[in-house]
Amino acid sequence: MKKLVIAGGTGMIGSALTDLAISKGYTVSILTRRPTADNHVYWDPNKKEIDLDRIKDATYIVNLTGENIAEKRWTNERKMQLANSRVKPNQFLAELVPALSSLEHVVCASGINCYGFDSGEFEHHEGDAFGEDYLSQLVKVWEESSRAISCGVTNLRISVVLSDQGGALTKMMYPMKMGLGSAIGSGNQWMSWIHITDLCELILFACEQRVQGPVNAVADNTRNQDFMRLLAKTSRLPFWMPNVPSFIMQSLYGEMSDILLKGSRSSNAFIQSLGFKFRYRDLQAALAALNL
Repeated sequence: MKKLVIAGGTGMIGSALTDLAISKGYTVSILTRRPTADNHVYWDPNKKEIDLDRIKDATYIVNLTGENIAEKRWTNERKMQLANSRVKPNQFLAELVPALSSLEHVVCASGINCYGFDSGEFEHHEGDAFGEDYLSQLVKVWEESSRAISCGVTNLRISVVLSDQGGALTKMMYPMKMGLGSAIGSGNQWMSWIHITDLCELILFACEQRVQGPVNAVADNTRNQDFMRLLAKTSRLPFWMPNVPSFIMQSLYGEMSDILLKGSRSSNAFIQSLGFKFRYRDLQAALAALNL
């Protein structure tokens, strides 16, 4: 029986991945600083502490750790927290791997916001250069920190995850529930997205196929105004307000507003060429499958 170890497994993605893996016959262990269940295993990458004996039979490790990018304004202190919460777990995993004789592959979370922002004239592929903005450079450092891991590694560049259990959609729907549904900024900026089911299937596919290097975890790309309008329609919420002006978002969130006001398009041709099949490529179908 294959064993999947998930770092950051108590969050939205980790919980869904745990359920899927168990349904496929895996045993699952969750690495966490605060164990509260039988399958939880203590670890603290900052202190380099772990109950190593409980994961020595790991077949695959999936590292989903990292502070929420959009939770707070990007002060210098916050930027350091964002980097450390991504880099240190990868570095600690690199030290642990030699002791894990059954380990076949590692999947490390990464971000689709790595190519910089543009008009979306073309789709970015995994071999394209990193952008020069803060987010792109954060992802660059994040991925570089996984290179010392001495077995196969997938850097999964995750886009906006469609889930009814939290994450980006919850925040997008909040103003709609207040009767203030609208697009953001120009509304023409591109958003890359993936359904939570496809993301979890993709993680296991990357493990089992030992996919090497960066992978765009993207089902499709949609302009913000179209995404927000369809989200409102699917959730039966109003969408009538004028677009939220860019200067308001910038005054509220500072540099972090780039996440909402700017975008780019990314290609999923590589992972499809390896045989992965998305269940949800159509945004309307993807949203309709959720309990919104």
